[in-house]
Amino acid sequence: MKKYLYLSILSAFLFTGCSSEFTDQPFVEPEIPAGGFEDLLISEIATFINTDNTDKTRNNYVELYNGTGKAINLSDYAIGYQASSDESTLAEWTFTNTENYLQLSGNLDQGKAFVIGSNAANLTTVKSNITWGTSSTANADASKPLQLSGNSAIALLKKDAAGTHTLNGAKYKIIDVFGSPKVARIIAASNSSRNNFIWSIAGESGETRNNTFYRKKSIKKPNADWALSKGTTIVNSEWIVSAPRSWDYSNVGLFTVADDPTGPTVPTNPFQELLISELATAVNTDPNGGAKRNHYVELYNGTDNSIDLSNYAIGYQATTDEATLSEWSFTDSNNYLLLTGSLAKEKAYVIASNTADPSIVKSDKTWGTTSEANADASKPLQLSGNSAIALLKKDAAGTHTLNGEKYKIIDVFGSPQVPRLTATSTTARTKFYWSIAGESGETRNNTFWRKKTVTKPNTDWSVSKGTTALDSEWNISPDRAWDYSNIGSYSN
Repeated sequence: MKKYLYLSILSAFLFTGCSSEFTDQPFVEPEIPAGGFEDLLISEIATFINTDNTDKTRNNYVELYNGTGKAINLSDYAIGYQASSDESTLAEWTFTNTENYLQLSGNLDQGKAFVIGSNAANLTTVKSNITWGTSSTANADASKPLQLSGNSAIALLKKDAAGTHTLNGAKYKIIDVFGSPKVARIIAASNSSRNNFIWSIAGESGETRNNTFYRKKSIKKPNADWALSKGTTIVNSEWIVSAPRSWDYSNVGLFTVADDPTGPTVPTNPFQELLISELATAVNTDPNGGAKRNHYVELYNGTDNSIDLSNYAIGYQATTDEATLSEWSFTDSNNYLLLTGSLAKEKAYVIASNTADPSIVKSDKTWGTTSEANADASKPLQLSGNSAIALLKKDAAGTHTLNGEKYKIIDVFGSPQVPRLTATSTTARTKFYWSIAGESGETRNNTFWRKKTVTKPNTDWSVSKGTTALDSEWNISPDRAWDYSNIGSYSN
């Protein structure tokens, strides 16, 4: 059995009014009868940025599975490899370098798997049908096949006269992928001398560079759309992900995925950490709110225990234009706030701008400039739709140093690593913002509430903001219709 695959999911539902309930349901993979698959597909893969301490190597491999009900002629297929160069540059698939594709041969019987192992892998551990790529594990060779460091994409190609890729004189089309140079990556949570960016998968925005990935058995056909395949949650993703650095080779070549009855129990309470629950942006003043810009950030503790806030901080970072991407940085002590005190379970903590009307925004703490001048629009806590907020937590392995201590980012609203849009209206204040939940109009004058289905923080703003009202983690008030009625109460 695969280890570390015990998953729970939250039932998806729509909100009515201001109330909702949480329901935990176990995730059970449906059984697929032999012959239920449409074509060959990628069924398992392992990524490595670190070596496996068991045998001191990086055991990269790709497994293909034939569930079609008949033997497959592998000479009609090829594997392509493409490394990405950074977190945001998008590119088309290209296989002009013959080192970056492998044409397959032989037959694969129904119900069987075919494993392609890296030449750097331990072949006693990874039982492979063929090996491919560099035998080097040097950092300089981290972008060569079959070094899968969480940022290099694999394509399964099939011969097709109308295909757009030419391999050794024959036309092919891509039918399945793991990763894609056409889908943006995110900066990895930990530092490494190897490539430091990854795709988020199944809603996992932490380290996915040291994992085994298994295709769910409910997936019966290949998928060339990586954005759909990787998914945004454990429910809609096509992949199950092992725990970090918990590679499992027990079923390489077998294509079996099952729940492990000895796996970890699922907590009754889906909230396991502090998160950002509500926020208001204001590029204009609110005529019904004291003629002020009532900026604030609300945090919520939905866990079963009180939280020591001295382990947390709020970070603020203004962006400089709509397109320039940058790393999070808190070298200026004015741009972070170290929290203090404790927060009881099921309670909210509100941090308000010093420019907000205190009779309207009932806050636990005020922070930032008292100026409302345009020249100060990029200082905390002036949230004009283009300034990002990070929730940080103390962590000895964190990459951010605040007042001499290490922190890591655990949740965000906005990100300097994600492009913005240019605002449609003119204003003397900063004229760009992030689209959220598919809204591409003005989102600089709104209240934002975290959906109650969201029970854990998320450092991937591209996933959190979403592309539609359905897949976003946020509900949005109408433009300039700020709602202060539930500040501090976490009711949506």
